[in-house]
Amino acid sequence: MTPYWLKPNRVGIAFLAIFAMLILFLFVFFDIIPPNQPLYLCWAISVLVAYPISMILGIKVGKKMKILLGVVLGVLLSLFAYSACPILSGRANIGLPFGYYGQHNRVKNKLRSISNVNIVGGYCHRDMSLEDFGFVVQTKSGLHAMLDFSNYREAAGLFTQAEGMLVQSKPSTKGLVYKFGHGEKLEQTIDQKIRNATDAMKNFDRIAEVIETDRANGASEQNMGTEGKKLLWITFPVSQKILETLKL
Repeated sequence: MTPYWLKPNRVGIAFLAIFAMLILFLFVFFDIIPPNQPLYLCWAISVLVAYPISMILGIKVGKKMKILLGVVLGVLLSLFAYSACPILSGRANIGLPFGYYGQHNRVKNKLRSISNVNIVGGYCHRDMSLEDFGFVVQTKSGLHAMLDFSNYREAAGLFTQAEGMLVQSKPSTKGLVYKFGHGEKLEQTIDQKIRNATDAMKNFDRIAEVIETDRANGASEQNMGTEGKKLLWITFPVSQKILETLKL
């Protein structure tokens, strides 16, 4: 027999919608989405976590609180729909870490937090979903690099953990592959720990020297796909044409 405090009630369902959206927001914002799991699984987890407390709160709520609850729920649902649906929002980017531009904004914020680089350009491939996007960054020494991302959920996660990077001389699927991790050649050469995209960008001036040396010595490029690979894709150097086209 279901306990009375777990039985669905209208006010409790309103609480549930609010709490579930807030929990999902925290999952996305703090990059704690389980690896290789679809977003709907995180939504299901959010609902399960929020359900008990929502139903309990729904039992003892006064009239004024019900009105306030309706207003809050309406605002959150409107914001959620606006950010998630490009038709409603006119594909306007309002900076939220979820929705149509969610991955783009989270990656952008990660890059902005790195003191060694500035974002000077970028692009978005817009369709029913944001299929891919990229940023042109400039280091303190004046070097330019273009970072390309597909809108798969691990894009922002590359700034926490990555397997390596694929460095291309022009946008393609071929390039020099450098693995990240303790004892790898790249770390030994620059004498710095490289674990993710953040570390790579912080040390990109020195990494660029390694890239140029390897190219001068005729290092062979590899054809590397993205499936099963948490790779940071970098185009270096960036042509003047790309800089002018993607300039902010």
